Amino acid sequence: MKTSAIKLLLSRGMKTLLIILLFSTAEYHISFAQLKYDTKAIINDTSYYKKMSIDRICQNKILLQDFAFFKIDSKVYMNTLDYTKNDSLYKAFILARSAYPELNDVVIKLKFRRLHKSTMESYPSVSLFKSKHKRIYNIYINKNIKRNGISYKDLSFSMLIGWYSHEIAHILDYKDRTNIGMLFYGLRYITFNNYKRKAEYIADSTAIHHCLGCELIEGVQLCMDTDKIKKAYKRKLIKFYMSPAELYEITKRKSCISMSSH
Repeated sequence: MKTSAIKLLLSRGMKTLLIILLFSTAEYHISFAQLKYDTKAIINDTSYYKKMSIDRICQNKILLQDFAFFKIDSKVYMNTLDYTKNDSLYKAFILARSAYPELNDVVIKLKFRRLHKSTMESYPSVSLFKSKHKRIYNIYINKNIKRNGISYKDLSFSMLIGWYSHEIAHILDYKDRTNIGMLFYGLRYITFNNYKRKAEYIADSTAIHHCLGCELIEGVQLCMDTDKIKKAYKRKLIKFYMSPAELYEITKRKSCISMSSH
């Protein structure tokens, strides 16, 4: 009798959890009518991206690595823990992070990790015994030789800034979520494609809002042009992330100067 009662409670609990997950996918509110295009044609037609006149919105691009041109808060350095020991990766991150002053008090670690399907990933170090205000975040950079994404070594300095800007945008999204909220976010992200797509669109939009659209476009366009990554990975990019054309249109409307055109 007790066993059947427990099974009944568990089944009801699972149903409740699924209902919560289903209704919580409405957390992000953006339109995806622009996603209705032929992904196969776009993957095969790399000339589509080459026709884009990025220079119209990213005038006189100068890839600056000299920090003297930027006023960077000392907290950015203090709260960045670099385990990569790679000068270019570190400098690009510092510049990207400096565009997010609302995260100056947040500790972020840079680490290498063997990733199977991404160039970079960002995760919080979630602990039920630590409040969200004391949470530490990790940005992992793929060192997997048999990667599915593109190697960070193939990215220019400004592309690294753009790549970081997307991951930092995720951290900004995580920042105000409770630990339980992060758990539900993770469940929705891996369960519902539409929710995942919305989360990635929000991250791209956030990067553009922080004036890193040009750097982001460069990296995404490289992924579509290069033959160094698999078509399956390109399909994933097109399915869940903004296309270069979409990034271009939003960046064009954003009235701020790109970091790399200072």
